[in-house]
Amino acid sequence: MPLRDHHDRFIEPLVTLLLLGLALWTATTHLIGLGLNGNFLDLSRWVWWIPFGIFGIQRLLGTPTPHPLPDPAQRSHPPQSTLLTLAQAATLVALFEFSTPYFPSSRLHLFWLLAMLLLGRAWLKALNHPVGASAPPPPMSRGDIALLWLLVVGAVSITALAHRPDPDDQYYSNLAVMTLQHPERTLLSWNGMIWSEKPVTWMPIDRLPAIELLVAWCASLTHAEPITISHQFLAPLMAAFTVLTHAGLLRLVVPTLWLRVLIIEMFLLLAIGGEIRASYSIFSFVQLHFGKSILFSTLVPLLLMLALRFMRDGTRRDWLLLFFGQMAAVGCSSSALFLAPATVGLGLTALWRPDGASTRRLFVGLLSTLYPLALGMGLFVSMTNIMQAIAWTPLSVEQSLMRVLGQGVNLWLHLLALLAAWTLLPMGPHRRILLGLSFIFTTFFLNPFLYPFLATHVTGPVSTWRLLFALPLTALTALMIVHLAQRLVGAACRTNQDASSPATSGIRPDTFTPQPIILSTPLFLGCVLMVLVLSHHPRWRGFWSEPFSLAGAMLVILLLAEHFQATGRMVQPRARSIVAMLILSTLLASVTHLAPPNRRSPLTAPRTLIHWPGIKAPEREFTLARQIVAHAPQGQSALLPENLGVWVTTLRNHPPLVALSRSYLEQSHAQLEPNALERRLALLAYISGQTRPEEPRRLLTDALAFYRIGLVALEKNNPWREEIDTILLQAGFQGSESHGILLWIHPPHP
Repeated sequence: MPLRDHHDRFIEPLVTLLLLGLALWTATTHLIGLGLNGNFLDLSRWVWWIPFGIFGIQRLLGTPTPHPLPDPAQRSHPPQSTLLTLAQAATLVALFEFSTPYFPSSRLHLFWLLAMLLLGRAWLKALNHPVGASAPPPPMSRGDIALLWLLVVGAVSITALAHRPDPDDQYYSNLAVMTLQHPERTLLSWNGMIWSEKPVTWMPIDRLPAIELLVAWCASLTHAEPITISHQFLAPLMAAFTVLTHAGLLRLVVPTLWLRVLIIEMFLLLAIGGEIRASYSIFSFVQLHFGKSILFSTLVPLLLMLALRFMRDGTRRDWLLLFFGQMAAVGCSSSALFLAPATVGLGLTALWRPDGASTRRLFVGLLSTLYPLALGMGLFVSMTNIMQAIAWTPLSVEQSLMRVLGQGVNLWLHLLALLAAWTLLPMGPHRRILLGLSFIFTTFFLNPFLYPFLATHVTGPVSTWRLLFALPLTALTALMIVHLAQRLVGAACRTNQDASSPATSGIRPDTFTPQPIILSTPLFLGCVLMVLVLSHHPRWRGFWSEPFSLAGAMLVILLLAEHFQATGRMVQPRARSIVAMLILSTLLASVTHLAPPNRRSPLTAPRTLIHWPGIKAPEREFTLARQIVAHAPQGQSALLPENLGVWVTTLRNHPPLVALSRSYLEQSHAQLEPNALERRLALLAYISGQTRPEEPRRLLTDALAFYRIGLVALEKNNPWREEIDTILLQAGFQGSESHGILLWIHPPHP
């Protein structure tokens, strides 16, 4: 089946259906919740119109217009010499890393200025190059289709099997829980996690997410817990669309190498970045049950692809999809208020040319950002006083880079890919696309002089780092790895072939497919797989084995993909199945690298574990959370350690908590009693065994009455356990033990 037929008739309609469904659901929730102050019952009554709306919009969109086959004269030219530019980019990255002793506070400023000179000069030279004459992707073979769906199956499997507990579930799942428990209240208007005499309201920006309302609606139909819907159904579904959207973007940017780059990108997302606080890996397959992860990993690549396509072709279909795509993005996370327009703006300006037609198309494309921009401006005005009351320190550009890319090899590799990946493409429209993306991204989103303004007036002080997700840097890194590997392997294979053969003369590195001679040696495969196994064994796990195993794994899956993509006469059905299983096994094995403690000490439990599909929560804590919800007295609050409170609030009919984490208390303390932040945090630290207050007996005794506490839990190894036990016994609580936790419950009053 040709690629355009397979892509247009199945993949693109599938992605379009997801996008339109999320967009119309978001518009419905915003109209009812924000516009009419309606509740969940109103929303349930109006859901019926969404299928009809999707059908009508699809009729308006029409069918995708296939690109005509290009004239051979318009094909990309052979690549020019790029070693000098590549060396200059590597020098800039080395300068950034080793200039810390000399420029500790301004090394990024120097790096940015030099990067602007490097990229700006090349961008100005390529500014007038045409971008509308790009060739369509080559026809997709059966091997391409099989490999793509193999990656989809692998992504779904990894998402279902990988368990990486995260405290953000406390907030996201609770939005759905509170919606189900109080369907008569205004949508997403009430913070049900925290105890208070009067209801505590969320900030206006917290009323935007619609994905949690979708989870609540599905839970109401199935009578399941919202956390079950999001962890076991939503996340695997979004994993499949993540692969498809990344594939669509790569097919537009690197049509001859898109599948190989996609394979390496998926591997990089699973194999590196697990120890970084907010890396691309963290927000990929292991946390796709969060709306912000869906935004970063699924919708941002889709929006970037649509923006590039609209700027190249200017079709009504792409503009409408851009508009509805940003609407869907806002429904996933409030970060889309600035990230969605930033991504669309990046894609549009990357292909801008200094002429009237291109400028008009740019402004028409920017009109698609009206929905998130209008919402953002309205919320910014309404939240000015609230934001001024919260003492948040803005992050610098360097701090944002460290937060997303970490330090060391991971940071260097991504920065080098940003500066130099475009140099590896042959001259033509695709190189122009990649160069424009790198230049515009560096100009605005790595600009240390512009960053304070963005933090103050656009993103908020603690969210500016999310702008770095506007460009999937992992895709650029994968492209650089594939190109370098292709050139090395291709050169090695060509040396073994007849140089005078007409079949090998004039072969370009971007189109050459090396013969899988190496794969015929069982020793090679055995050695690489042995390295992978040893690198995950506790006795051999460590810093030395990680780079070696990652390099070996990338090489083997690249060569396996080459073998799998080879002509049908070279790959028999049985061999194809074996190759497919090896690729899938390698991807599954790489997910354990997302467990950073395992890299340093085999005695520390990893953060990411492979289990049967289920709730992505610590088994002990989640079991205790169920027991607490079952035994908590009605109408009373609970005082719990933070590790238990996270999961209690994800369940229906949970008791409100006295204390949450600092970030959630900071957002709500203005609506609570005087000195609520200090008092509640002191109680949380005391019951968690972290610090002991000055007058613990008085603090806890007063809190039992003031907060109407009916249940208290503490670990058996709490250093002040005897003291707390005595206070609770004197207050009439009755204790029991379960899974190393002491549960103190106050009997109901007669």
